[in-house]
Amino acid sequence: MRTELDSRLNGTGEMLGYTRGHLFMALAVTACAVGMVWLVLAILIPAPPSKIVIAGSFRGGHYESLVLRYKAILAKSHVDVDVRTTAGAIENLKLLNDRNSGIQIGFMQGGVANSEQAPDLLSLGRIDYQVFWLFYPAGETLNDLVELKGKRIAVGPEGSGTRIVTQKILEVSGVTSENSTLMSLTPRRAVDALKDGSADAIFLNFSPDSAMLDTLLNSPKFRPMSFTDAEALTRIFPFLVRLVMPRGVIDYQNKVPAADVILIATTNVVLVRKETHPAIIDPVSYTHLTLPTILRV
Repeated sequence: MRTELDSRLNGTGEMLGYTRGHLFMALAVTACAVGMVWLVLAILIPAPPSKIVIAGSFRGGHYESLVLRYKAILAKSHVDVDVRTTAGAIENLKLLNDRNSGIQIGFMQGGVANSEQAPDLLSLGRIDYQVFWLFYPAGETLNDLVELKGKRIAVGPEGSGTRIVTQKILEVSGVTSENSTLMSLTPRRAVDALKDGSADAIFLNFSPDSAMLDTLLNSPKFRPMSFTDAEALTRIFPFLVRLVMPRGVIDYQNKVPAADVILIATTNVVLVRKETHPAIIDPVSYTHLTLPTILRV
């Protein structure tokens, strides 16, 4: 038996033609291969970040509400969301286009920008409608946008997407800063201005679950204007859509509103930088919000 073993294993530790040197070399090659594969995967498919920054809007804006919803969605995937307060869509676009801003995701509305202005951004699709409400005192009659000429109108803060869209709509109606007073106010300040009489009307968007919108809709002191020419506006501005708030949907017993109210809206989209990790994009892109129950197309 000893002789047979010696014939297979010589004094240098060689067995069946392989030495310890061969074994160490094989282990070293395997370790290097595993290391290279790990390095390539780490470079080409990096681990998803545990924290991202999303651009929202000013306090009380619709995008602020959207960010908070997506923050809850991403928290389920163990991703912490840092909410960046901004002036709205225009600043969101600027921050997303700036690689040094730290912003990975932002919200945009139709009528503000196009793909040429955002070549490094990816749209994850439309998520909901952004309704542009026009409220005025109930003691007055307002049936057409042209009747706003010469009045004091709150149209949203400078640099906001709201202001850009409302100004476009007002201009086609002949209402400009040259013949009317366009007030740069946030929704909260605009509602206060309407209440104290320093504004004749407010032309803004509100989050569907906004307490301010609920107050205006239920108050006998104010009325939402019905955009009877909404169909024409959607032809002039393809980014607009026509919606309807049915009679009695706010308060059926007391029939609030007293008649169908025709509204105009844009669609909101989620924009991300193209290099955003797929693990972040997936839960966002597959989450779409719904049209408020008080409205219908």
